[in-house]
Amino acid sequence: MSAIDAHKSDIVPGFVTGALSSSTTYYFPVNSGGALVESVQLIWDAAIVITAAQIEDTNTVIPSMTAAGVAGEWIPENPTSGAYVATEGAGVTVTNATVAVAGGALGGAIWHLGNIGSRRCRLRLDIGGTGGRVQVFVHAKE
Repeated sequence: MSAIDAHKSDIVPGFVTGALSSSTTYYFPVNSGGALVESVQLIWDAAIVITAAQIEDTNTVIPSMTAAGVAGEWIPENPTSGAYVATEGAGVTVTNATVAVAGGALGGAIWHLGNIGSRRCRLRLDIGGTGGRVQVFVHAKE
């Protein structure tokens, strides 16, 4: 079974985290096996404050999937027009394709990414003054 075939299934497990620490940046690989259409969903608990959640991608051969990397290695997908991120929950702000969460309410966001040709993608979470728990799920289509 190829990576794309695996991602066609609705039973692909997501990342379920323990408590994320405040004032820390986390990275979640969201590779889709080369699919052109990808969907990334983030679900958060009522405690967490997220100052920025955004998709980043790269074409480098061996990037660090879970570290900042060098300048220019990971590029944010944050278009100023034509971007739409669906969200649910109170205290959520979306600017271009970047999501911020004020905390105090359960919620979620989903990015639908089309025509992605990059080698690798990841979800970057900048946690604010209060940590908490998140879940990340990915689905892709050819």
